[in-house]
Amino acid sequence: MQPETQTYKDVYDYVDTVAPLFFFMLSPDGKILRTNQFTRAFLDRKLEGIAFKEVIVDFSGEFDLATALKSNDEQRLTLSRGAGLPQSLYFTLREIGDHILAYGRLDMAEIERMQHEVLALNTELNNLTRELSKKTIQLTRLNEEKNRFLGMAAHDLRKPISVVLTYSEFILDEVDEMFDEEHRGFLQTINRSATSMKHMVDDFLDVSAIEAGQFQLNKRATCPIHTLKNSLTMARIQAEKKQVIISVKHDETIEPLDMDGDKIEQALSNLLGNAVEHSESGSVVSVSLVQDQANLIYIIADSGAGIDEQTLKDLFVPFKRGGSQKTAGEASTGLGLAITHKIIAAHKGKLLVESTPGQGTIFTIILNREEINE
Repeated sequence: MQPETQTYKDVYDYVDTVAPLFFFMLSPDGKILRTNQFTRAFLDRKLEGIAFKEVIVDFSGEFDLATALKSNDEQRLTLSRGAGLPQSLYFTLREIGDHILAYGRLDMAEIERMQHEVLALNTELNNLTRELSKKTIQLTRLNEEKNRFLGMAAHDLRKPISVVLTYSEFILDEVDEMFDEEHRGFLQTINRSATSMKHMVDDFLDVSAIEAGQFQLNKRATCPIHTLKNSLTMARIQAEKKQVIISVKHDETIEPLDMDGDKIEQALSNLLGNAVEHSESGSVVSVSLVQDQANLIYIIADSGAGIDEQTLKDLFVPFKRGGSQKTAGEASTGLGLAITHKIIAAHKGKLLVESTPGQGTIFTIILNREEINE
């Protein structure tokens, strides 16, 4: 082999296997006969055997191979890729014997411009990230201050509210006969308001402890049936006033579970109270407790107004209130469901909700016997 021939072969091998440039060998009628490895990898599609024009993204339809061959200028062509965005290249086309060779290169000025734009965007992103970090720290501190204030205010309010509640209950129980119906109504209003305020203060203290990371569980072997019965005590009083029926079903034997019985009772009370509050007079709230090999399951279902899809998304967010109105206009802090969700999450359990507007809502608590001890 002549040295000159060997040189041509070495150059061709370099272009075919190594060179980072675009190379097409075309037939006289514009069919792609060969491409190099770089072109095949970059365009990521089958090339051999198809017309060169099919590779080009030519919305205007102005590209003509014969015209391009006559021009000494580079042709700016956009090639379609198997995946990703099309790529614009500058091509030089030459006739060599019975073939047409097309060499393409990237627009370095465009690449440099894009690099500058990416650098500018990256700088802006870094600045925004730093600013976001500062704002996050500020918001965290403000949230901590809010929790401290909320906790102190609720704690200071608890004693005077308890005094009002205790004395109003005493007067109603011990000297009720001394008052006429109007004055008894005044006392009952005071008692109801004090009870409502006590529940609000308890909720504020709970959410303050949760957000401050001071929410602790006192887990011990607890009878789930006993916990359910305790939570039903207050719910039944509330239900009787509204003439709502509470139907309870549970397995005869439920194995004890290592859990914080008081907290689970609080969670159940919140859900039961919520179900009664959203139920019409004469309707039924269904409560069931079942178990399988792995889980303990509480289910509370009402036939109230239900919850729309948008409200469901924020149902467990503190201070968010449901879209459906309570049937007797009961007051709400918007914290009960958020606290319930935190209690169940602290037990490594799940709190599920299903609701259909106009048909009612079903809350399901699932406590896994193994995960609760992790």
